[in-house]
Amino acid sequence: ALSLRFTDQRDNDMPVKGYTRLSVRPKQTTVLIISPPDPDVNFIRYHLHLAERPVFYTAETWEKEHPEELPDLLLLGPGESSEKYAHVPTIQVRGCEEAERVEVSGFRVTNPLMLTHLHDRPALNREIWSRFPPVTAFPDGEGIPILEDEEKKAVVLAYQAENRHIIFNGCGFWRWAWAGYGTERVGAWNRLIGNIARFLMAPRQEWAWLELPRDPLYAGISAEIPVIKGPDVTPGMASGRIILTDSTGSLVWNSSLLTLDQPVTYVSLPGLDPGYYQATLDIYFQGEKAGTDSLKLPVSALNPERLVTGCNMKTLREWANEQNGHALHLSEWDKGEQFLDFDEEYTRHVIHVDFRRNLLWILLLLILLTSEWIIRKTAGWE
Repeated sequence: ALSLRFTDQRDNDMPVKGYTRLSVRPKQTTVLIISPPDPDVNFIRYHLHLAERPVFYTAETWEKEHPEELPDLLLLGPGESSEKYAHVPTIQVRGCEEAERVEVSGFRVTNPLMLTHLHDRPALNREIWSRFPPVTAFPDGEGIPILEDEEKKAVVLAYQAENRHIIFNGCGFWRWAWAGYGTERVGAWNRLIGNIARFLMAPRQEWAWLELPRDPLYAGISAEIPVIKGPDVTPGMASGRIILTDSTGSLVWNSSLLTLDQPVTYVSLPGLDPGYYQATLDIYFQGEKAGTDSLKLPVSALNPERLVTGCNMKTLREWANEQNGHALHLSEWDKGEQFLDFDEEYTRHVIHVDFRRNLLWILLLLILLTSEWIIRKTAGWE
């Protein structure tokens, strides 16, 4: 509740005839949906409702009730676009109406934005992504690839930093909502949709901001950290410098001055000791400091090879080729007929054993075994 107090110029309370109590409620998130009937859009809408409890509008109702305002989030279906809401954070489903699409499975995160963190354990997080059901996607995608299949046939999820769009680059994502029941992966789809909504609607630096590196950081191994240029910043007009400090606040490393002339600029970090670090981006415009952004960087001491799960088909194929052999995934078993000869005839070998030569020894052994059995039974042994 909100109480109002009236004072004069000397801060003395002024007499009032009465008072009223005003209830103040936070603004509810608004989501505008522009889409034909589509199962992927329906499942995204349902789990947006579970995660954020927003108010949903169609284009008609939004124009009628809020003609001069912009929604907090836009949900676009297949074949839809909207220039009027071009700068509204958007979740877009590309659909499967176009040609050259492929069915893929076994997914891996190629650009680990915060929205891709579905579990605190890195190994389990990778397993969750790799075990999502197959979807139909396209080899190309607009923006930064976030998720691809293991063989990199298609871009499954993409992010457009300029206008803050997350693109589901295909169709069949509704299957993910049913994945993982009875396992630690249950609820992964719900967390993903919630992560995307919070990621898109979170306040951003106007000039530039930092994102987590593509791959987890390990001690002594260099990595690249992405610097995202703001959508309204003219390329080359802003610059930045990254400063790394350890958990005690001591300076560990700083980069040279970077010119932000690309939507995403990757900066190479040095190999670090295990621990937690803070990366701070100082942003400059015309030589003057215009803003900062920072994030935490965990550096693990674990051997990366111990965290790898699944089968590395690329390496297996390389090994097989070196030995003049072939490596096939289970899904490619039909191709095995061209490498394996299932009609080969085998020669039958018959070995004859003449027991008559050893008959005496066989009888002696039989007598000993029978005697032992009689003695055990007589003594009551098992």
